[in-house]
Amino acid sequence: MPENAVRVNGCNAVPGSDDGGIVLVYATFPDMDAARGVAAGLVGQGLAACVNLISGMRSVYRWDGAILEDGEVAGLIKTRAALAERVMGFVRVMHPYSVPALVVLPTAGGHAPFLEWIAAETACALASRGEV
Repeated sequence: MPENAVRVNGCNAVPGSDDGGIVLVYATFPDMDAARGVAAGLVGQGLAACVNLISGMRSVYRWDGAILEDGEVAGLIKTRAALAERVMGFVRVMHPYSVPALVVLPTAGGHAPFLEWIAAETACALASRGEV
């Protein structure tokens, strides 16, 4: 364990380690059940600190040449930049869509204690890659 490492949620974390910071991963789901399942898996595995699920969204889009409109649930996944690819991989495997909407949104800053909480909640997932 590095000299400046501390135990966070049972994992070794190096304060101030450069992992690219905190990001939001935006995703959409066809219904709340699908969204809840993915959210619970992400938080349960420590890949995300929190997932906000926003129901009542309407999407208008073109698919296979037709213009369609459907209800969807938006998800805002709070995680580390260093975990974004793993988060998207998890969502792709669990998602019912063949082409799920997934966009990584960088953060320019935020309330320091909140960002530190996200980092702490995802420390174990990062440590399992050997990067904390």
